[in-house]
Amino acid sequence: SFSYSRQEEDAPVFVSEDGEQSLAAGEARSDSLEASLALRVGLPLDSQFQVDVPYLYEDDSTVTQTALAAPRKESRSSSGFGDVGVILSKALLRERGWRPNLFGSVQWDTDTGETEDGIPLGSGFHELSGTLTASKRQDPLVFVGDVAYSTSFEEDGVDPGDQISFSIGTLLAASPETSLRFFLSQSFVDEVEVGGREIPGS
Repeated sequence: SFSYSRQEEDAPVFVSEDGEQSLAAGEARSDSLEASLALRVGLPLDSQFQVDVPYLYEDDSTVTQTALAAPRKESRSSSGFGDVGVILSKALLRERGWRPNLFGSVQWDTDTGETEDGIPLGSGFHELSGTLTASKRQDPLVFVGDVAYSTSFEEDGVDPGDQISFSIGTLLAASPETSLRFFLSQSFVDEVEVGGREIPGS
């Protein structure tokens, strides 16, 4: 697979000029490209094993401009392998009558992505998560919902906090070749802990 994303954020920043600090307009831009190779192997008992190996390229730039100076741009880029993921999935129920399909999965995201030139190519933590996914067909619609819980293992005294998330949505078979989808996703994340102390507002 191949994906591209771009993010732009505007925020005021403080810049130092001639020993004096002044408020400037700031814009952060990030372009990310990811190529991923996945291997899926069917196993007995309606289960599946999957390995994902991502390779990333990221280009970040920051543009600042004060009232009396020309815009100043700082750029940096990095590329390399991201976090390798390992997933074990199993079908728990098959759709029949009112009963939906139900699938369970356990995923381990490794800490193989490194930080290059200040740009992290991975999360920086080993993460373990479990997901339950249900689907119900009502032609030409398919309703899908899932709930997930993930935990990150502490690294160098930093614990990024556990996360609970859910999503619900529907897919419409607009034609034999085309589908449309709409999903609502929500996540709840614990506060970050450093040295056993929670960071307020994180």
